[in-house]
Amino acid sequence: MSLVEVEYADGTDKPQTLRVHDFLHEIILSKVKELDFCHTLPENNSNTIDLCVVPRRLSININPAKEIIVGSKSNTRSILLVTDNSSAPVKIWPKGLPKALNKNRLLKVVDLCNAPIDELPKEVGKLLNLQYLSLRNTQVKKIPSSIGKLQDLQTLDLKQTPIHELPAEINELHKLRHLLTYCYEYDLVFSRHARKITGVKIPNGALEKFEELQKLAFVDVEHTSTVIKELRNLRQLRKLGIVGLKLEHGKDVCAAIEEMKCLESFIVYSKNNTEWMDLKHLQSPPSTLKRLYLNGPLQSCFNGWILKLHSLVKLRLRWSSLEDDPLDILGKLPNLVELQMLEAYNGEMLEFKDGGFKKLKTLNLLDLRNLKSLSICKGALPLLQLMAIGESPKLEVPLGIKYLLKLETLNLFDMPLGFAR
Repeated sequence: MSLVEVEYADGTDKPQTLRVHDFLHEIILSKVKELDFCHTLPENNSNTIDLCVVPRRLSININPAKEIIVGSKSNTRSILLVTDNSSAPVKIWPKGLPKALNKNRLLKVVDLCNAPIDELPKEVGKLLNLQYLSLRNTQVKKIPSSIGKLQDLQTLDLKQTPIHELPAEINELHKLRHLLTYCYEYDLVFSRHARKITGVKIPNGALEKFEELQKLAFVDVEHTSTVIKELRNLRQLRKLGIVGLKLEHGKDVCAAIEEMKCLESFIVYSKNNTEWMDLKHLQSPPSTLKRLYLNGPLQSCFNGWILKLHSLVKLRLRWSSLEDDPLDILGKLPNLVELQMLEAYNGEMLEFKDGGFKKLKTLNLLDLRNLKSLSICKGALPLLQLMAIGESPKLEVPLGIKYLLKLETLNLFDMPLGFAR
């Protein structure tokens, strides 16, 4: 009935953000209030919020100046703190909220995404029923050791926080399913077209107990080999992100990946743009893999294992330093929709042959500085909608673009002057 519309979908048509009409939104708010399903506070200009009288689900629109009062009979199960941190530069807790968390032992969900806070009080360890905790996009720098008391915690979201290391007590969270611990930032020195990413250090032995873990991104393995070996215990994993990978880690990583029969997304960054990644030991990759992002120099062009990825939808190759044209192999992937090559090829020629890339819709060829010739044969890339090329200072005008009948957007940037003529 189009009550909920897709606002943005990625290149694979997977919805990323949804929206409803303003009028429908008002109806939803009135209905949830009528059914006592959820309350949104404050509903007036009061400077205090009383948690004694609210139902199980609570959304608090608040600024740090407001005071939260909690009573001993509060039965709230879910708290969503909605703030505008752009107008609250001082990272402090709203007055009374730590005490509110301390008293409300029945809480299962605490979502503090974007909240203007810089610490997580140790009282969080008293929320023994907590299953979901989000500190996404806050300035919290450290997780208290009391986190180990949350035996029922299933999701710990630390994305876009300055947390670089988890306490040893994280080992006690045996029911954890989603551990999101990475931070993106733009650094022009690092790359013009890719964001720099940092992960967190995980204590040795933690992954041996996370048998229910489904998402792990990103774990920093630069200074440890123990964590790499422990990855083999994560048989239920659907998303895995690794940063700081070294050449000597290759065999253990490949062995771990082959054990992950449910894996859908694998993202790996080498220690730096010059540290080689050894994936030649990967013989039987998970057939469920849909997204593969390899960031670092590769010793070889996949050794044929990539052709076994019949479900692969997205492939991003960054800093791969490939010497041989990979398009012959990649063009055979039956369901590939998006391909990005960023500093991934050192050769002078690329050719998209007839019948290749039958489902590809998005193609990005970025910073291929040695590339001189790019040709597209008739019958190649039949569904391509978006194509971006640059920066390639030696590239001549590509041949065969006229054969791209579905092409909607062509972006050329930082190209030789010959393109202007």
